[in-house]
Amino acid sequence: MKRTAQVGITVAAWLVGIIFAANFVTSASLFSLGIGIFAGAVGAYRLQASWKLLGFLALGFIAGLLRGQTYFADQRFYSVEDVIGQKVTVVGRVSDEPGWNDDKHYEFYLKDLLVSGRPTPGMIKIKAQVGNVMEGQRVLVTGKVGKALGRAPAQIWYAKVVVVDARQPYPTRLKAQLSRGLELALPREQAGFIRGLLFGTRTAVSSDIESDLRTVGLTHIVAVSGYNLTIIMAALAIVLRKNSRITLAMILVGTGLFVTMTGFAPSIVRAAIMGGIFLIASRSRRQINPWVAFCLTILAMTAWDPHYLLSDMSWQLSVLALVGVLVVAPRLTETNGLWGNMREIIVVSLAAHLATAPLIALRFGTFSLIAPLANLLVLPLVPLLMLGGIIVASLSVLAPGIALAVSWPLRIGVVFILELIRTIAGFPLASLSTSALGVGEALLAYAILGLLSLAVLLRTRKTRVEKV
Repeated sequence: MKRTAQVGITVAAWLVGIIFAANFVTSASLFSLGIGIFAGAVGAYRLQASWKLLGFLALGFIAGLLRGQTYFADQRFYSVEDVIGQKVTVVGRVSDEPGWNDDKHYEFYLKDLLVSGRPTPGMIKIKAQVGNVMEGQRVLVTGKVGKALGRAPAQIWYAKVVVVDARQPYPTRLKAQLSRGLELALPREQAGFIRGLLFGTRTAVSSDIESDLRTVGLTHIVAVSGYNLTIIMAALAIVLRKNSRITLAMILVGTGLFVTMTGFAPSIVRAAIMGGIFLIASRSRRQINPWVAFCLTILAMTAWDPHYLLSDMSWQLSVLALVGVLVVAPRLTETNGLWGNMREIIVVSLAAHLATAPLIALRFGTFSLIAPLANLLVLPLVPLLMLGGIIVASLSVLAPGIALAVSWPLRIGVVFILELIRTIAGFPLASLSTSALGVGEALLAYAILGLLSLAVLLRTRKTRVEKV
């Protein structure tokens, strides 16, 4: 069994162990779990090849069970969903930039929660009638908890909000300055779209644009996603070409600054860890298997906080998208010439879309049929818009007059992209409603996708053997 397969099987069993601990009462002693982990490790490395699989499965599962059991014993696993329908007091830090929604409510999200004095993982959406808070501030909220969809599973309407700590971290203040610079140089709708590309500020994106993006499967470009961070890390690597420790440190510091500016969103943290692993390996002139880097990242994040796996949808979508890309894309893409590049974009987009579609359909009740075409046409232009946005935002802070004079190419680009997205979203059957999809149907969809991926893998291996 290859080392990559061993790592993958162990991490998969680890995740199953955490899920098992989350859904079933476990009271195994630490001694017995330790013995089980030791036995699994011995079996994984001492048994014959045909039996090694059982050793790795036991090692991963029991280790995950141990982490899950200690997590719940610590009483840290307590979701805001447990208090739906109750009036509570919540203390938390404002995540992402607040804004007024279409119902004229001041809407924002809270993280680092204390719900009725109890530490609680995850996020909660707040809707208030007074806009008195800013990103990064710590606030106290009182109100009745109800259900919600999207980034947070629960929300509070007509909340009473009091600022507890008005201080904002420096990266948050820097992002606010750049955002104001964009608002000075661009029309409101265009500035909101660019802010979404750069910082994942969804509240700045108009409801019409967000609806079109959801229809064509492009919401990830204005959310804090690994795609945006990959572009930024690649740009830093191009600008700082010299292969030295100082250059590596500057790229990592720039990445850390961006992660902080986006509020340590789980999908960004995942991308930053993986990007850092590849960056360090490349600067050290070493090669690392993408699957190994992916598995180590998943293991580290879920070991730090099992909440990522259990209830953080942005992290779940990020992981599923990357799984689809890693399983399918390397076996179906050809990177030679223009057609090879186009085919790579199509296959990568389709793989990521299919991998996340069942979960999106389950949680949001929609499925985009035109996402691969939209991604093919729009994604190659996103890096140019992000570069233009950074230049215009920086100039607006340093020299507003110059920013207005040089912002016209960015305006033209944004108008073109938005019109393109609106046109694609207007196609017949661009998306379907899947409101009746249940958990069983979603699991069946993933089982079918797994079988198709296995078929692609076996076919690829057969083709390679025939060529040899």
